[in-house]
Amino acid sequence: MPVSHASPATSKVSPPPGISTSFGSIGPLQGQLRLFLGCSSHPDNDNGAAVAFANEGLPRPGRDLQCQHFVLDCDAPLLVLAAKRHDSCVYVLVNLADTASRQAFSKAYGLSGLELVLIDSVLRATSCMLAVSDESRKTLREVLASHEAFLRDDHLWLLRLGEVTSGLPQEFAKRHPEAASSRSHHVLVLLGNRDAHFVGVRDALRRTLGKYK
Repeated sequence: MPVSHASPATSKVSPPPGISTSFGSIGPLQGQLRLFLGCSSHPDNDNGAAVAFANEGLPRPGRDLQCQHFVLDCDAPLLVLAAKRHDSCVYVLVNLADTASRQAFSKAYGLSGLELVLIDSVLRATSCMLAVSDESRKTLREVLASHEAFLRDDHLWLLRLGEVTSGLPQEFAKRHPEAASSRSHHVLVLLGNRDAHFVGVRDALRRTLGKYK
């Protein structure tokens, strides 16, 4: 009995989407620091912002992003802000079980959303707002309030971060079907360690101001 073979057209499997992961921090970023970095200042979020160093895997959105939010439960509950921009998806992760990260996010998320400042060694810093819809803002606040009793965890969740990020495209597509067509996915993990945040801001200022000496 002859063995049938699938044709190349029917057996071809689409490659998995590309996923890159980088880290940033949330913390104070006053108007004067924004001025030095070359960013516009938003009057309603002087309590803080997210700061990250852009690399070739982390695009500069170029405009504010309307996000959807959801919570993933692995070794820690992770708040996800997800947005689709052109053919790329951007995901921002905050560990709700980590007191410092949760509180820093709560302070930095203002009426306009969460300000994200991206810095690299070539261009001056750029910023955009990551925001959920007006209807979802109350739900987001309820999510934050429901996790206030969580204590600082032992960061074991970072060991499973690769597994978590690999499933983000599918999780986002469940809520936003258009995201299924995206081939590029960029994950930014935001931490709330205050000392690390100040080190990041200091390095950002050195990179930015160093070009004008």
